[in-house]
Amino acid sequence: MSNTKTPSLISRVLKNAKNTALRWYYDRDLHFRNTENDERFFFSLKSEKKPTGFSAMIRSKNEESKIERCIQSIYNTFDEIVYIDNGSTDSTLQLVKDLKSRIDATDKIKIFEYPFQIARCGAEHAQTDVNSVRSLAYYYNWCLSKASRNFVVKWDADMYLLPSGAEAFRSFMMGLQGSEVLASIPIRTVYIDPQGQAYASDGEVNKELRIFPNRPYVRFHKAESYEILLPRFPIRRIEYRNIDVYEIKDTRENEFGHWTDTNFPTPRKQREWENYNRVFCGEIEKDFTKVSLD
Repeated sequence: MSNTKTPSLISRVLKNAKNTALRWYYDRDLHFRNTENDERFFFSLKSEKKPTGFSAMIRSKNEESKIERCIQSIYNTFDEIVYIDNGSTDSTLQLVKDLKSRIDATDKIKIFEYPFQIARCGAEHAQTDVNSVRSLAYYYNWCLSKASRNFVVKWDADMYLLPSGAEAFRSFMMGLQGSEVLASIPIRTVYIDPQGQAYASDGEVNKELRIFPNRPYVRFHKAESYEILLPRFPIRRIEYRNIDVYEIKDTRENEFGHWTDTNFPTPRKQREWENYNRVFCGEIEKDFTKVSLD
């Protein structure tokens, strides 16, 4: 009996030792310098111990119709909300500042500005140096450097946490403390038609790694068409099971302007593009359910 278990035990011990060594190697301060040599946007990802809690990291540009709903839906759920405005030309940034002045007596909302035109996903991204200030990966890691808590959640400006799920979501996150884990969140896509009515696409629930330790060994890297969040060594992955988050796609707005073109490389984006156009044209007889955002 012992003979059958020994190889497995040895294998686990060796694997743990390897991961410990990799963690030690990669969990060191990382220093970033951009190819434009703009010292204002040099930054570091620090390995120092951070206060316990969760930072929501929101990157936004021209999201005036969504940003207040987004932040208000998560304000009581997160310990810190790091908002980075990427050169909005509408009222988005002012709306965040006004919201902060109205509700944020504890200074939970931190506001930053990143003034560079980011390369669009797809071919434009592929042709941009990973260390350019225009690179998605460089931009996202700069944003990450502003988060102060020991866990970060990549939250988008078009995401909305349902009030009915806020307590369960906070409880799930708190259960991650003390562990080394990446977690994905299932998100239901909701489309707004030209008349302002919201429709959920039946079965369109996307899962993406969004919750991760705020350590240098987990950061954003350049993939072929966009950025990708990756650890530098194997880390346990889990999933939040409840569908408590909506992602809003409004057909009255250009929701795909951050892509070079509409030849999308993934089935997810292809489906979003198809459903966006179906809702815009009123083709909702099947596969869509009317929902409320109130």
